[in-house]
Parts: sequence; C-alpha cells; structure tokens
Amino acid sequence: MEILKFPSVYRMAKKGEIQDGYSVKVAGKDYVVGERAIEGGVGIRDVESLVESYSYLVAEAMKRSSFKVGAVSVSLPVEVFRLDVRQGRERIKRISSLIREQVEGVLSVSVFPQSITGFAYSVYVGEAEKKPTIVIDGGFNTINVSLIEPDGEDYRVPFAISLMDAGVRKLLNTYFKDAIREIYPDLPTDEQLLNQLFLKGRARIGGKVVNAEEAVREAKEKYLASFLPKVENAISSNALFVDYEQVLVIGGISYYLDKEAVADTDFAEGTEVVIPSDKGEYYNVLGQKVMEPESLAVDGGFGHTKVCISL
Repeated sequence: MEILKFPSVYRMAKKGEIQDGYSVKVAGKDYVVGERAIEGGVGIRDVESLVESYSYLVAEAMKRSSFKVGAVSVSLPVEVFRLDVRQGRERIKRISSLIREQVEGVLSVSVFPQSITGFAYSVYVGEAEKKPTIVIDGGFNTINVSLIEPDGEDYRVPFAISLMDAGVRKLLNTYFKDAIREIYPDLPTDEQLLNQLFLKGRARIGGKVVNAEEAVREAKEKYLASFLPKVENAISSNALFVDYEQVLVIGGISYYLDKEAVADTDFAEGTEVVIPSDKGEYYNVLGQKVMEPESLAVDGGFGHTKVCISL
C-alpha cells in the first residue's frame, strides 16, 4: 500500500521555489501546495472552494506520486454528491472539466461520493459486511452521517446530513484544551501539539514529561456527551422507518471514538459497530482506488488531502 497526505493549502510560487522544483503548474501558472503554502496560502473553506481548488490538489498529488499521465479519481462529501446528482451534476462536471483543462497529463476524471467509498473499502478488507449501514464519516470540522444500502453492485443513500463544527477540532480545541490547561496551565496549546498529545496520552514537551491521560479521558467523555446525541437526533429524524444492521465509523474521527462508547448508544443498539484499527482517515481514498484501480485517487479535505497510489 502506498498512501500519502498533505495540507490542503496553496499559493503562487516564488521564483526560488520554482527553480528548486517545489512548484506545480496549474493552468500554466506556478503554485506551491501543501506544507510550504501554510503561511500565506489559500485553504479549503467550503464545498465551493473545494470544487474550484481540486486542480491544485491533483497537481500536487501527481508531483508527489510521480504520476505522469492517465486517470484521476476525486471525491465529494456524500450529502453534496447526492444533492448535485439531483440538480444536474453541475459541481461534478465542473470539477472534472477544471482538472482536465488545468492539469497537464490528466486524461479522465471520476468523481465519487465519500462515505460510500469508505464503506466499500471496509467491505473490501473484510471489516464491514455489505448490508444496510449507518456511516459516521468525520474529519477535522464536519461529521457526515449517512444511511448506505447496498443495491447489487451499486449503493443507495436514503439520507445523508452534515453536522457542522462537530469534528476533531471541536474535541481538541474545546474539550481537550480546557482539560489539559487545568493540569498544565503554561503548556502551549496549538492544534498540532494538542492532536499529538491526545493520541499519545503522554509526551515529553520542553524537557518535561506531560501526562495527558486524565485530560484525554475527561475531554472524550464531554465530547461524546455532546456529539453522540447529535448523531442520534440526526438518525432518528431521518430514518424513522428505515432499518440498518451496522454502524461504521471512518475518517479522522475514528482515531478518537471508542467502539464501546458508540455501541452504548440507542442508535447502535442491536447492530454491529465497526471502527478501523488503523488508517481510518484514508478509507475514502482507499475506496476510490478499489472502485477505480487504474486511477490516481485523490481525496480533497478541508484540512488535508489524502492520496492513494497503490493498494
């Protein structure tokens, strides 16, 4: 398996960056994308900016993967994809045309619905079963909740909604930051440090060992008390008479949720709860690769872009 990710930000390249080979060409102009563009760069703010920015993300993915020419697959949140299909596929068509026109070497572009791709990959590796499933697909800002029903080789989505300001950022910047400050008032609390400390539970920072295990427990309890009822309300409001047999958690949020906590909710009662043990944030792009094996799979996100070169 060959996968990678980079920050979803870009800006015009400086002369030295072009000379040193750090830039990519989009519509004939030079840009830097990813880590070098964080300072002064343009990020992905909403769905419309994602649509307009996919060319930059694809060009960078091609550069980092040494992909020269051929097919590319990209994705949109399942709720957005579903609505766009109903309204004439304008966003889907625009993404495809922009990438083909602006990025040299791209011959064809496929656009997939996220969450369905993640579900397909979980089935592919034998974690989830191919049966009606609630998919909780969460990233840094947004949690997408959808009901996915297999229909032969295809999938139906009876409902899909987005919970804004409910993702990993909320967990880290609200609950974990408050909890860790009570124990270590002088500890720096930028997002990257909070993220690493939360996942590790203990780390040496500034020469001092920081034990965050109690803060992690407290933050997780408060976050789940806020987050899981929102998911439950979303499901009960949209799936009153729809049956499902499985709950799948994917995306970056899968690193932060415990299977037991999800299984203990009313909406998961009587179902099998599936949470990947590893690489949950890559499941959508891995699913793109399963669905279109010959393509370079690029999953543009509001925080990071994920790329799958090979399975």
